Amino acid sequence: MTTYPDFIENAVESYFRERGKLRWECFEQEGYRSLMSVLENTTRNPYNSLEETFMYYTDIYILLKYITNGQYDFNVREPDEHHDRIIKAINENKNNSELNWSAIYDYIDNRRNNNDRDDTRAQIILYNVLAQFEDELRNPNTFCLY
Repeated sequence: MTTYPDFIENAVESYFRERGKLRWECFEQEGYRSLMSVLENTTRNPYNSLEETFMYYTDIYILLKYITNGQYDFNVREPDEHHDRIIKAINENKNNSELNWSAIYDYIDNRRNNNDRDDTRAQIILYNVLAQFEDELRNPNTFCLY
């Protein structure tokens, strides 16, 4: 059983508590890049703590920060602008051994299947872009002979 930090366990709303737990399980795995470390190095918003960013920021923000190791500049106004930026981030990082792509897809699968609350344009763009790369990234060491 996974032990979660207090800021996750103490989230008042169950939706955010469950999302925080899922993010912790998927993005805080030993041997891979830590989302908390990325956010620690890049969160400069004086209004939000590191914990608030981890729990409450959108998936598209979190994944772009995580995949690019915080190098992504998030000054985007329209969700459609995310499409090309996500593709670029994935292409630039698809061979990065710090990323556990299977965990990223497990996270996305869980979010897509269990959260009707996330049916936003940005979320749908994120799902569609990741679906384009799924065969290549989810199990990169799988070799299939046809």
